[in-house]
Amino acid sequence: QTPPCMQTRAGRPLKESDCIGCGQCTVFCPTGAIKEVDHTAKVMRALLDPEKVVVLQTAPSVRVTIAEMFGGSECTEGKLVGA
Repeated sequence: QTPPCMQTRAGRPLKESDCIGCGQCTVFCPTGAIKEVDHTAKVMRALLDPEKVVVLQTAPSVRVTIAEMFGGSECTEGKLVGA
């Protein structure tokens, strides 16, 4: 749950905003108050749990960033899954 201090400039809670979860706010936050959290271990446990169904969703910015890393070619969902 988002802490009450996390809100938009319009005063709305972050979960009610147009945030797409790209993470750019963590890069540009002038005070360093917004930080990324590494959930790798939690994800790996979920992937290894035979009783759990794991679904992955990426923000559009992830495909753009990956495409830029590999020379700017288009990175579609199929290419991303295939990688």
